Amino acid sequence: MKSKSVSFKIAVLFLTFTAVFTLFRSSMSGIFSLFYAKNGIPNSNISSIKSFQNIGIMLGFLPAGY
Repeated sequence: MKSKSVSFKIAVLFLTFTAVFTLFRSSMSGIFSLFYAKNGIPNSNISSIKSFQNIGIMLGFLPAGY
């Protein structure tokens, strides 16, 4: 019974961290876009930067999931 309780706590902790980091990443994405625009980076380059960030995240998930 005790191991089930520990497993449940670990699962809740994992889901909490996942939610927090997802919200942080989403909010920072918009802030970085505004920062890039304020510093004179063209919109087409901002789009490329965002695309490469998402591709990097996707590629990083592959070995992490394995």
